[in-house]
Amino acid sequence: MDPSQKLVAVKKCHVTDHVEHPRLQHEACALVLLQGHRAIPHVYAWGKSQFYEYLALELLDTVLSDLKGKLTLRNLAAIAHEVLEGLRFIHSHGIVHCDIKPANLMFGLVGAEPSRVRIIDFGICRPFRDPVTSVHRPDVGTPQSIGTEGYMSLNGHLHHSPWRRDDVESLSYVMLSLMASRLPWDARGKPRDRLSSRGSYALKKQWTGARLAGDLSVFGAFVDYARRLEYAQELDYGRWKEHFRALAQGTSDASDSDPLYDPLDTASGASVVVDADFELPEDVYRLALADPSGGDSDTVLPQSKTPPSLKGSLGRWRPAYTWEMAVPVEDDELLGDECEIVRTRLDAVDAVPEGQGYYLEPSCPPEVMRPALMKNPTAEWEKDSSKIGGAINSKESRPPLGELPL
Repeated sequence: MDPSQKLVAVKKCHVTDHVEHPRLQHEACALVLLQGHRAIPHVYAWGKSQFYEYLALELLDTVLSDLKGKLTLRNLAAIAHEVLEGLRFIHSHGIVHCDIKPANLMFGLVGAEPSRVRIIDFGICRPFRDPVTSVHRPDVGTPQSIGTEGYMSLNGHLHHSPWRRDDVESLSYVMLSLMASRLPWDARGKPRDRLSSRGSYALKKQWTGARLAGDLSVFGAFVDYARRLEYAQELDYGRWKEHFRALAQGTSDASDSDPLYDPLDTASGASVVVDADFELPEDVYRLALADPSGGDSDTVLPQSKTPPSLKGSLGRWRPAYTWEMAVPVEDDELLGDECEIVRTRLDAVDAVPEGQGYYLEPSCPPEVMRPALMKNPTAEWEKDSSKIGGAINSKESRPPLGELPL
């Protein structure tokens, strides 16, 4: 490979010229603001055409969802320690992630700190402090639940405004999933799609960390700690990092350095979870199937409102396959002047990545990137329909990063 080029990952999201705050631009802004910490992936460039946004990111390797049920106790503790430190850093910038789950945690490539966990997918993150005044925002609630249902906090089910406690509670559920390859409220061997959101919430609410014994009791206590936190209550990141550090060092690592995931640590085998301790009783699950409240008549979840949709014309967009429509970023999700932050801090994807024409019907007009500084892109885009190559336009005097492999 040419040393002037860098192999990167590229995210792609549908957008139109009528969207004021695009979703991937929001994610790009979050990554720009969080650059410099080992848990945050490098971000290189962002750009949009009349049909799609493109975000160039650090190429990563293994996703943690592939390691469910395969981790030793030491590696479980090391991962918990590292992700919690990443969340501490994210929260110190007034941002909550809102979707912590195994699929959003990855390791780097060989040669790029492969034992370091990266936190990815900041598309639905939001500020819990005002970006201008830094004043903590009140709990005004949300029109929809935010995040992935299985890993969502109890307060998330109830549509409370996201806070630091919710990310930490989601992390506690991630650790349960990694140690047992499932969540207790999934009910082993049962199809999850038979459970309503209300039933899932009822099962989750009935499970407590006190069910875990022995060395795994630390993870159970972490679940209960996160659930006890009040809105806006300060978190004791340091104390829990020490708990996880001690658990990792007490098994095989006697050093004073932060414990890291070790892919070669298989001597002790995967951590063992006793089903009787981990699973909810079968009759509890059956009750949740028959009665979504789980027998708790006071369980009433707010009804989610339909998210806002893309407004205006789709610009003769004719995709050649099914494409999920993006949800525009609302004002209360903004991390500042996101357009200006991205424009001034990131390189620009100024040409359509190669091969993208395959994803559009022949009747669709050619996809053309919007210049970052263009005031009226809708009126101007037809003036230059020849820029279809796949380049990143660097703001610095260095060579471009090169083509964007998909």
